[in-house]
Amino acid sequence: GYAKAVRGRGHIVRRKRSRLTLPSRLYAGAEPDPGVALELHQVDVYQESPPDNIALPLETGADTSVWVRRAVYIAADDRQPIQIHVSWLAGLTDAADGALRDVDQGTSWPEAVQEITGRTIAAVLQHTRARRANPFEANAFGIPDATIVFVAHATTYDAQRRPIEHSRYTWPTDAVRISDYYTYAAVK
Repeated sequence: GYAKAVRGRGHIVRRKRSRLTLPSRLYAGAEPDPGVALELHQVDVYQESPPDNIALPLETGADTSVWVRRAVYIAADDRQPIQIHVSWLAGLTDAADGALRDVDQGTSWPEAVQEITGRTIAAVLQHTRARRANPFEANAFGIPDATIVFVAHATTYDAQRRPIEHSRYTWPTDAVRISDYYTYAAVK
């Protein structure tokens, strides 16, 4: 849908991208799907030196230890794994271990980040792409190795535009629908 053939002119790139819609158990977009409830199935908290692609948005060195929280969520209706959420947070004390484990199920992740870090969130930069599942993701979702999954990377910033944390959300492709939602001012 990104290009169209025009007789006598060749192939022309479309100005507006086609909308991508997939069979959905989870909605990844501006408006949440009220029909899907996620339940925390597994959570791991540990410290590690972040990979380069995580250290860069966090603005820390790859040799700096950061806290990692990896959570697997299941869909409340069919009990199938549907989302993996990994967050990397820098500059936290040892007491962060308990706080990262005990995030209340009803608390949104941005609210939890504010509580844990004591910093107010001002902006989030996110991009989503498709890639092959890593071994942990394939095992958690019960899919063959190297199956395509959707991955969203989100870096959270405070009011001074300093990074607070970096998250990676992963979904199996049969569980998401990616849509754009735009609002416009009334035209007079």
